[in-house]
Amino acid sequence: MKGGPGRVPGERAVDGAPGFTLVEVVVALLVFEVGVVGVAGLVALSGRLLGRAALTERAVYGAQQVVDSMADARPGGPGERAFPGGRLRWSSSDAGRGLRRVRVQAVDSAGRTLLSLTALLSPPGGAARPVTP
Repeated sequence: MKGGPGRVPGERAVDGAPGFTLVEVVVALLVFEVGVVGVAGLVALSGRLLGRAALTERAVYGAQQVVDSMADARPGGPGERAFPGGRLRWSSSDAGRGLRRVRVQAVDSAGRTLLSLTALLSPPGGAARPVTP
């Protein structure tokens, strides 16, 4: 691009002619690139978080099944079973006053804890009794 009379190429025209300098274009592209990289990072993060949330949901559903089945059955020992993406482990112990304490832990395939819960269960067919600490 050639400059007009008294104009150096790459400089903005003094007479108000439209156009941008090369420095302005480069700065604008850098700002745009930072924005695009930020959005790409957020998309990747949201994908990981959605995957983890789905895995936690499956773990909660499995833990609910374990606690429900132990509430309907006689006292059982520790156990373990798989669910899609991880494993559930549980144990049962006497909590006193006719109650049983059930502990359930869910871990993902990498061994990270997804959830850990403790439930107090009354005997099958019996009424729940309040527990005072």
